[in-house]
Amino acid sequence: MTSILDITSPTVADHLARNPVAVIPFGSVEQHGPHLPNGTDTMAAQVIADQVAARLEALVVPFGPYGVTPIHAGHPGTISLGRATFEALLTDIGTELVRMGATVLVFVNWHEGNNASLDAVATDLQSRHSITVITSHACYVAQRLSSTRLRVASSPTAEASKRSPSWPTIQPSSPATSRPPQTAAAMLPRWTPCAATGRPTATSPM
Repeated sequence: MTSILDITSPTVADHLARNPVAVIPFGSVEQHGPHLPNGTDTMAAQVIADQVAARLEALVVPFGPYGVTPIHAGHPGTISLGRATFEALLTDIGTELVRMGATVLVFVNWHEGNNASLDAVATDLQSRHSITVITSHACYVAQRLSSTRLRVASSPTAEASKRSPSWPTIQPSSPATSRPPQTAAAMLPRWTPCAATGRPTATSPM
C-alpha cells in the first residue's frame, strides 16, 4: 500500500503512470455511544481502503476525517460537513488526481450519510473527465457479512452491535478506545486466506 502522503512528487507521477488508480477512504467524525470512538467510521474506511489499495497496487489518497452527518448533530464529538462543502472538496481532489494522471478512482465509504454526495460527485467526475469512478459502500458489505454470524442476546448494547459492525474493523487501530460487547465480538467471522486462491475467506470462530 502506497499513500500519497509518504512519497515524493516524482514518485507519484511514476506510480500513476504505471497504475492510474487512486483509492480514497471516507468516514465521519461522530458520536458512537460509550463503546466506540468518534472516529470509528474514518478508521474503518482507512483500514479497508489500505487493503483494497494493496491488492490493486493503487495509490491511497486521504480525503480527511469528516463526513456528512447532520443526524448526529448536537452530540459531543460530532463534526459534520454540509453536503456542498463535502462535494466541493471531493470534486477538487478528484479533479487534481485526474490532472496528475489518474483514470480510475475508487471511493471506499464507511458512513451512510456520505452516500448521496459520493454518488453525485462520482457521476459528475465521470461525465466531465471520461474516467471511471467506483463507489464501494463498505459498511453495508461488512454488515451483510457479519449479520449472518452474529448471535447475541437482546440487550441494548448487543442490539447496537448488530447495527454497527465497525468495531472489529477498527479494533487493531484503536484497541484502547474501542470497547465492544465481547459476546458479539467472539462470534464474528475470522478472515483467512483461501489455500487455493489466496483470497480472504470467512471462517467461523466457533
